[in-house]
Amino acid sequence: MVKELPIGSEKVLGLKGCIQTAEIWYQSSPDETAEKERAKAAFAKFTTVWQRLATEQVLYLNGLCGQDFVKVANKANTLILRLFEHPAVLEAGDLDQQGKPDIYHVAEKICEINNINLHLMKISLVEKWLPSLTSKQTDADSTMTLDLQAMKMADENDPEDEDEKNLKRVLYILKRGNLDENIRYLWCYIKRATHPENLPSCRIPEVHYPNAPG
Repeated sequence: MVKELPIGSEKVLGLKGCIQTAEIWYQSSPDETAEKERAKAAFAKFTTVWQRLATEQVLYLNGLCGQDFVKVANKANTLILRLFEHPAVLEAGDLDQQGKPDIYHVAEKICEINNINLHLMKISLVEKWLPSLTSKQTDADSTMTLDLQAMKMADENDPEDEDEKNLKRVLYILKRGNLDENIRYLWCYIKRATHPENLPSCRIPEVHYPNAPG
């Protein structure tokens, strides 16, 4: 019956019901049986389809339905990376952006749908973009410092190189979400950069993407 529904909110809701039914089936099936394996496979299949369609729905509702986004709706981590590369991020001089998509809000919704820890995703993106910024700040004794003046936005009329764009992306990410967590992360990043022996105590956990019960 769900197959007959048109793409949209009703189909997303119907698939959510299928997931719940498959989970009940899985939990009520005897262990180590073919029935339990079929229930697990059904749960995984419904979850995968629901995640993709629910993710696409979030994109459409926020005016982000371009093919660059929709075609990777089933690859949430890649999608979130592309979202934070959206021009709206580079133009975000303030937290409020009237008439432009709220990229952070969209990323939050997509992470929720796909069982992804947004904070860890943010860290992975900052780790991707910060090295090109900090590598230019090493002095003769190889000690890195974060020059607060370097955190100022480039003049709107000046052409931006990739480092300037990365700086804006990092600032956009770190100005949103849990500021205490963001500050602790930056402190950890500085410690790891200046004192490599601190790396084990500041190791960032991997992001996991659970798709099946059990």
